[in-house]
Amino acid sequence: MKLMYIANARLPSTKAHTYQVLKMCEAFAKRGAEVELVLPFRLQRDKKLKQLKDYWSYYRVQRGFKILKLPSFDLIWLNQYTTRLSSLRFLAQAGSFALFASIYALLKKAEVFYTRDRLFAFIFGSLKPLHRKKLYYEAHTFNRLVSRLVKEGKADGLIAVTNKLKEIYVRDGVPEGRILVAPDAVDLGMFDVSYSKEEARRKLCLPVEGRIIGYVGQLRTMEMEKGVRELLEAFKRLKAWNKNLFLCFVGGSKKEIQEYEGLVRQEGLEGDVMFVGQRPPYEIPLYLRAFDVCVMPFPWTRHYAYFMSPLKLFEYMAARRPIVASDLPSVREILNERNAVLVKPGEPEALAEGIERALKDEELANRIAGKAYEDVQEHSWERRAARILNFIRGGRSLKTRCVELREATFS
Repeated sequence: MKLMYIANARLPSTKAHTYQVLKMCEAFAKRGAEVELVLPFRLQRDKKLKQLKDYWSYYRVQRGFKILKLPSFDLIWLNQYTTRLSSLRFLAQAGSFALFASIYALLKKAEVFYTRDRLFAFIFGSLKPLHRKKLYYEAHTFNRLVSRLVKEGKADGLIAVTNKLKEIYVRDGVPEGRILVAPDAVDLGMFDVSYSKEEARRKLCLPVEGRIIGYVGQLRTMEMEKGVRELLEAFKRLKAWNKNLFLCFVGGSKKEIQEYEGLVRQEGLEGDVMFVGQRPPYEIPLYLRAFDVCVMPFPWTRHYAYFMSPLKLFEYMAARRPIVASDLPSVREILNERNAVLVKPGEPEALAEGIERALKDEELANRIAGKAYEDVQEHSWERRAARILNFIRGGRSLKTRCVELREATFS
């Protein structure tokens, strides 16, 4: 099968969705597909990433697929100087790439086109009478335009990252059989770390003594808070219980880090809270090895509650570290009381109590960490790719095919 993945993502990038796209292309290739990843040429503002030439080593991705960059009118970099007309700049970049990608796709002989880009899906899907090629959309949020494309048969199927997202699309009229639920995943091999916790801390220049609470990932998503303030407040409460505690954030932009460092100073937590900034994907397993507990303090929003499938969730599980997470419907699709400590979202006191439980109760911590590691074995990138490819080949979800077979048998 020749599969072309169209993604409006900057490469290289510190964004999680770029990493997710690359790992899926690698997994599709490992499952036998001939894969070409099509990206826009975009200006790189990060000086370190600008110097990066070997994407494969940086992302720990095997060279099993092609990467092509097409032109786009990238004026988004001007947003650092003024936010005026920022939406028009985004539309110019996204629209121009979608147009160029659609023209390129029409000229190629790929059998399947896979995308997370709704503008490409709209343009290429609208041209379906001309090309008759399969188009599949991976949904990380609800979009009526995408819903309409699938309902009208201009897109052949939808891959939703949560069951709730599928429910919303079905309520909007998308046939259930055209939707596959496939949560995100993890590269299990990356987390087979030989270092001990103490060795990892020395290598990363983290405190060797004491307990470290860890958070990995962006500090905001789509300008939405991700619970950092609540975690800092919870940490302040925890310091009253144990002075020998540290809090480490891995990720976040310089601007975000400066803002939260101001809050740390305001709360008198200097020296106990560390922001190490963005780190390469291959360093994340080492940081997780250094932590005593991993935290996901998401607040309750529609996006976090119903649409997200965070990479950090699966990475925490693969790292065999006890997880304390907000009790949200999207989180409960993967986590439960047997493999994590779930707490009420948006409440620092509940978050502090959950973290304290995981730190105090060694038997509980080992049990939920072990169960999480056992459960995450079903969520490798290759298993995810295999399910999606089977869905594409069959054109309908496994559940729908089973129902049809049962009805045919007993009719």
